[in-house]
Amino acid sequence: LALTQITLGGEAAPQSLLNSIKRNFPSSRITHTFASTEAGFCFSASDGLEGYPIGAIEQNGRGVQFKLDDGELLISSPQAMQDYLTAPQHRSEWIFTGDLFEKKNGRLIYLGRRMEGINVGGNNVHPAEVEDEIRRVPGVMDVKVYGKRSSLTGQVVKADLIPAKGDDL
Repeated sequence: LALTQITLGGEAAPQSLLNSIKRNFPSSRITHTFASTEAGFCFSASDGLEGYPIGAIEQNGRGVQFKLDDGELLISSPQAMQDYLTAPQHRSEWIFTGDLFEKKNGRLIYLGRRMEGINVGGNNVHPAEVEDEIRRVPGVMDVKVYGKRSSLTGQVVKADLIPAKGDDL
């Protein structure tokens, strides 16, 4: 049984992961989606490249607008704003999603959630960025990066590695 559609959502999808899926499921269409609690489905990409093309995001046809504020994605949507603005704590037409992105080569690259950052001596480290770099190391099949408590720095970066078949890390 061959998979015809593989959909990723809610997590970073680095190029190394997309390449691995394509290698293992060459006849499958791969889609990476982004949605928010407030606005629902926002945008997707199926071109096999990391991130989302900025031009396609800006012309999404759903009336949803996007901008970055210090790396955090803000959205404005007619359907979301009706409920959102009635809450007394909200006084802006923009909703802070808590999702961090960066613009790179005409694409919007998902870095992870603001709260997922690892605070190392006052510096915010994004696990998805570290994972992407470690996955580029020969012999590494997959990795999970997270913070571990440290009495000196608050947290340190810890990584659990899965070696590729036949490799010994």
